[in-house]
Amino acid sequence: MSKILTEVQKGHRARLIKDLETEKVVSELPAGDCECEWCRTALRSIGTTHVRTEVKMIPARLKKIEYHTTAYECPSCKADGADAIHKAPTPKPVILNSLASPSAVSWLMHQKFEMSLPYHRQEKE
Repeated sequence: MSKILTEVQKGHRARLIKDLETEKVVSELPAGDCECEWCRTALRSIGTTHVRTEVKMIPARLKKIEYHTTAYECPSCKADGADAIHKAPTPKPVILNSLASPSAVSWLMHQKFEMSLPYHRQEKE
């Protein structure tokens, strides 16, 4: 488990999580925020962007969660020559630039500090 969370060499992360079940989380603007703040025209979705990947810990099972954010543009402002692109906010990660999700960090801390399990035994598990 800790090997997945602490592996930092380039290319190893993708290899470690390639066979995990994947769940996609897409952040979208709330219905009330889907209009241009300048001209009040309804915004339309123009695509999504991959933000990050985390590993979610479900006891005895790992699942990959991919976060994406949706971008919106105002067609009226675009016709006038202005770029009015809005992106939906995404939840902040527990640890920046890490695969760890809140569930993975809490499980690791539980094993290490409550169960006094050394890291080499956690890796075997």
